[in-house]
Amino acid sequence: MIQLNNTANAQQVYSPAGNLNIQQISEVICGVFSNGMLSAAFGYNKELLSIRYNGADKELGPWPLAFYQQQLAGDPFLAKRELVSNIFIGTDKYMLVPEQLYDEKSAVDWLKSIHFIEATDAINVQYFSEEKANYLYAWPAEIKTLLQDNFKNAKVMPFAAYQFRKPLKAGYTLICCITDSEVYGTMYNNKTLKWHQVFPYTTAEDISYHIKSLCKHYKVASYQLVFQCSVLAAALNPLLYDLAEYFNNVIDKSAKDPVKGEWSNAVQLVQLMQSCVL
Repeated sequence: MIQLNNTANAQQVYSPAGNLNIQQISEVICGVFSNGMLSAAFGYNKELLSIRYNGADKELGPWPLAFYQQQLAGDPFLAKRELVSNIFIGTDKYMLVPEQLYDEKSAVDWLKSIHFIEATDAINVQYFSEEKANYLYAWPAEIKTLLQDNFKNAKVMPFAAYQFRKPLKAGYTLICCITDSEVYGTMYNNKTLKWHQVFPYTTAEDISYHIKSLCKHYKVASYQLVFQCSVLAAALNPLLYDLAEYFNNVIDKSAKDPVKGEWSNAVQLVQLMQSCVL
């Protein structure tokens, strides 16, 4: 396995088979966040070959254009632009609107009343058929243009899309992903959507407090909560270990995969993203 740690751009690579040849890759899925970028390469049998994650210097602020330009120029998975099939956008400016209440202009106005939407932001809408709801999300127009110009055939969708799939089990299920600075969470009870939120955090205790408050609101004991938690890259695993002190099922301690190792949770996330677009 190759694992690189570069303090300048926090680069991490999961590649159990070693260096890949571009001819081995049939499809690439990307995740673009306000301070980082994820790319995952798949083979011709839909098998996961490798994951790359690069985090931007937080001193640059959110959505630094030069960082994404650098990723597009330097990520070997992106050398053949036509291989990129789907791009997931991670943003904290969003709103979920039931289909029967949705009016395009009114929804945009509501989004702007809830979040600070800059004049340079683009607003996209994704329809979730299982929930019969529209998901509005805003992100910088210059980043959207950069991606559209380079990946003309790629489908763009909100990162949270992979969470809007009804769980197989009844009871309370919390689907969660931790990025460098935010948590994306969605809760179901008996396959009915109850809650969705993107919120910032600094420590695992911040996340724990937020979720325990949620449990209190819905009158569910934390030990009854099925907690499906993923991270973008192995470097975020310490947060999972800390959360495991408060919640069941954060880490599958019975899974000792000699190949995935510390990347097990990130691999699970990428596979969930893949299943969302198959």
